Amino acid sequence: MRIQDSEQSATLSLNDNNSSGVLDFELQWGPDTQSKFRLNFINSITNPSAITTAMTALPNGRVGFGTDNPINARVVVQDNSTNGLRATSTGLLTSGVAGEGGLYGVLGRASGANTSGGIGFIQYGVFGLAGNGVSANYGVFGEADNRDNPNRSAYGVSGRADVSPNSFAGFFFGNVNVTGTLTQGSDRRLKEDIQDESATLEQIMQLRPTTYQFKTKGEYADINLATGQQHGFIAQELEEVFPELVGRATAMLGQNLDEENFDPGRPFEFRTVNYMALIPILTKGMQEQQGIIVTQQAEIEEQGASMAEKDLRIQRLEEEMDEVKAQLAALQGDKAASKVNSASANPNETPSSVLYQNVPNPFSESTQIRYALAPGATGQMLIFDMNGRQLRAYDLDADADAVTIRGNELDAGMYLYSLIVNGEEVDTRRMILTK
Repeated sequence: MRIQDSEQSATLSLNDNNSSGVLDFELQWGPDTQSKFRLNFINSITNPSAITTAMTALPNGRVGFGTDNPINARVVVQDNSTNGLRATSTGLLTSGVAGEGGLYGVLGRASGANTSGGIGFIQYGVFGLAGNGVSANYGVFGEADNRDNPNRSAYGVSGRADVSPNSFAGFFFGNVNVTGTLTQGSDRRLKEDIQDESATLEQIMQLRPTTYQFKTKGEYADINLATGQQHGFIAQELEEVFPELVGRATAMLGQNLDEENFDPGRPFEFRTVNYMALIPILTKGMQEQQGIIVTQQAEIEEQGASMAEKDLRIQRLEEEMDEVKAQLAALQGDKAASKVNSASANPNETPSSVLYQNVPNPFSESTQIRYALAPGATGQMLIFDMNGRQLRAYDLDADADAVTIRGNELDAGMYLYSLIVNGEEVDTRRMILTK
């Protein structure tokens, strides 16, 4: 059957194109390259313009369903139902949709502005769902191969999101497993305004590491949170110290993707933590702590050197004291002999006051200074430093015979002590205090 008008024609025919006796049913039109072939549904017999285009074919081989202008694809399906295109294959090793292209094997794009009650739906460019697998299920599986050119990048699955803080190239409800390494772009060429980390140990000490368990049942079950004991920070608390480490994410709760009972769910926004960015902050804290340790170690070593010098000075003082002791012993021997001679010559002479060497000497905790006062005499014991400055004064009791000096009353060093009787100096000796 042939229909012709001016320079256009259309034929409906049975043709034996291969001379095999098998007839092909063909519909042809042309030759105007701007003309289209349409299948229209008539909505009204009395109104020829009341039609709905079910299919449109273009001379370049593109076919559109639900659209009069199929562009950018060989087959274009435009519809406002749940699925623009649905393909089902029930075979064991078959594909519902198989795509192969020079750039994209399968390209999915969601750009509608669908709303329900003022709440926007989550949109999926590509959504994959797998179930009933014998060994494993993959909602979306991607594989890339660069064995022919190892210098070329290969990505099994690649995702892209804008650079806003709460956008993610990948969002996963549940655990994520990586058998290889997990890296992050950190090339110097990608960065600007590079500065040393300014976080301080004081800020790090404000953080509260916690252990916890996620709410895996009830209203948050759809997020598929990790089970078992977890280790981490509370996002709200971390935000008070390092707000740049806390972001936002949105999940849909109560979602049902079944065609007959479709429910987009309700959006739920929650806080997220950039744990990777904590690594340089904690590293800075470790460096600062190590600096404190090094400084303290230097101070300890310096104090050790000071103590060694102090011990050397004490040793020298002790040596000098030994010399003084020897000299005092010789003098005391001379005085004792003189007193014996004097007593023999004047047996009625009144006994004089005497000052003895402190015991022990040197001392650290306490020492005793013994003395003897002549009958009816009044006396004092005075303590001086080596510069002659008076530090202590003790009134003496004739009935007592000693004064106790405690080490915590004075600093380590050498001191002089004098016995003063009736306003006159009787004797002066030296003592050494060590700590």
